[in-house]
Amino acid sequence: MSRVEEMIERLCPDGVEYKALGGIAAYAKERIPATEVGKGCYVGVNELLQGYRGRSSEVHTPAEERCIAFHSGDVLLGNIRPYLKKMWLADCDGGTNGDVLVIRVSDTKEVAPEFLWQVLAGDVFTKYNIQHSKGAKMPRGDKGAILEARIPVPPMEIQQEIVRMLDSFAELEAELEAELEAELEARRGQFYYYRNRLLADTAEGVTLVPLAKMGTFTGSTPKKSEQRFFGDEHPFYKPSDFDAGESVGTSEDGLTSEGVSASRVVPEGSTMVVCIGATIGKVGYVLETGSCNQQINVILPSEDFNSRYIFHLANSRIVQDQIARLGNFSSMPILSLKKFNQIEIPMPPRDVQDAVATALDRFDAIVHDMSDGLPAEIDARRKQYAYYRDKLLSFKEKTACAK
Repeated sequence: MSRVEEMIERLCPDGVEYKALGGIAAYAKERIPATEVGKGCYVGVNELLQGYRGRSSEVHTPAEERCIAFHSGDVLLGNIRPYLKKMWLADCDGGTNGDVLVIRVSDTKEVAPEFLWQVLAGDVFTKYNIQHSKGAKMPRGDKGAILEARIPVPPMEIQQEIVRMLDSFAELEAELEAELEAELEARRGQFYYYRNRLLADTAEGVTLVPLAKMGTFTGSTPKKSEQRFFGDEHPFYKPSDFDAGESVGTSEDGLTSEGVSASRVVPEGSTMVVCIGATIGKVGYVLETGSCNQQINVILPSEDFNSRYIFHLANSRIVQDQIARLGNFSSMPILSLKKFNQIEIPMPPRDVQDAVATALDRFDAIVHDMSDGLPAEIDARRKQYAYYRDKLLSFKEKTACAK
């Protein structure tokens, strides 16, 4: 018998009383001027993380003149798209907007805010909230129905023990995630070092060729009316569609036939390099012919070059250092096509390029296998935590005739 089971047997053998949420808590209604919200203490629905992961560390300022005030210990529940599971137990005083419900426990001697947070993050309440939400495109939780949700109220001693156990489990989960991410980062570091070293060794004593001789161009951005979202037969690539060192399959965005005719085609096997903004120098490899916007420069490898060799080269110090030297990094970082064409790359024999590209692709595949496996491992741990939480919060309900 677990400690919680022993406590239940001792303190409430006949079951636990369930109450409507509105009987133990209420929505905060106090409003304060936005100027009174401290820095980093504004938490709107966009600042809440999905999957009941708390809040973002990003600091934003209120868009409203007046905010709904919240205090430490309040539960902030995102009320847009309940299926996104956005919620945070406040650890400071601050302000929010009408898209977030501020739930405040009426009597902390009866219900611990930490316990209420765990209950509301549980599967039972989540399904209830989604079931009672209103609207199709932008569903919102039903504020009235939420207050009618039935909440278990075991003795405070049991609440505190459950919170302690779940907090300990969450700490172990966070430590494991950190270890997995550190391992992945170490493997990435090894790959970057190996790539830079191999390409640098390959470039020694080799003829340098400017990109201008290969064929490059800057993408174009069709009008909004020519862009079709959620995929199309002709993908439309943007810097946000790929990460540094990533190949690009299909984009979530596509183009209409008018957009295709107004755009430059980016062939499969091309290498894309971001030429403007905070992510200048980010590189992507095109797996499916499409188009790209004007924030991207495109390298079209000639027949003398292995396209994967060019992709790895663009990610290496050989090219990235030249981008840093040739780019204008003032208020808005930018690398003009003229400067981009001046970048020089080594041109070893084709068989050497093929061997280098094959070796780097193999190492890259190992790192990406880890990258793909990491989210799955983390998701499995989170599901384990959710299952454990729901088991702890499953109480036999005390009947009216029980004494």
